[in-house]
Amino acid sequence: MITTYRNIHYPPETTTIELIAKLLGMYTQATDQNQFMNYLRDFQSKVINEDLMICHKMLGPNFENQLSQLYPLYCKAFGENGDVSEFMTPQAFKTFFAIIGTNGQGIGTSPFAEWVKNVSELKLSNDERVAVESLIDDLYQKMDEKTGLAFLNNEGSALYVTQSKINHSCVPNAVITFPSSDHTLSLLALDDIKCGDEITISYLDDCSVGRSRHSRQKDLMENYLFVCRCPKCEEQINDPDVTSDEEEEEEMDEE
Repeated sequence: MITTYRNIHYPPETTTIELIAKLLGMYTQATDQNQFMNYLRDFQSKVINEDLMICHKMLGPNFENQLSQLYPLYCKAFGENGDVSEFMTPQAFKTFFAIIGTNGQGIGTSPFAEWVKNVSELKLSNDERVAVESLIDDLYQKMDEKTGLAFLNNEGSALYVTQSKINHSCVPNAVITFPSSDHTLSLLALDDIKCGDEITISYLDDCSVGRSRHSRQKDLMENYLFVCRCPKCEEQINDPDVTSDEEEEEEMDEE
């Protein structure tokens, strides 16, 4: 099943299948399965935003064939366990994908990123600095061929009940960090947050959040099923609809 999903979806999103397996395992081992289900229901799990008629991109028409391949494998892998029979329906299968797709948090604990950070702080000669930077660029390029730039500093994906409740803003006042270089998640304030102010984070990576309003809205609607109305998006509401592809072409022309 993992191999099939890896051939369908870009790594390291293959951890989605592993998270589904872990959730099923946690359910069967839970001393209070009703309480576990309540935790699970705490996560956003919509496949479709019926008000806006937006479907999660992984669960829409473009992925119908892939899901039809995965579902029988999913049932074969886990269906023999009678304790999880309620999770074996097509809707439950899609709901798992929705939970992980809209709530999954990349775990930024890359040892390579830590190494790059430590090396950058060393006192090196100009020649040594050039050689090290060339090595780092080469390693990043090779890693990009396997994982994609967006995931170079992520070692996996996880679900955090409390963190998943924090709303998005394209001008967030906080950021998710992993200060212990493990799965322990922390929230770091980017500005002074007054009592009563809402804490917000960006669901987009640094590159995406700097793109046009149209590109940000497209990413958020496809992955999180909502239209962003943060101050930045409201301020740019009359901006032209420039797509990410167009922006990338402009950046290449400028280079």
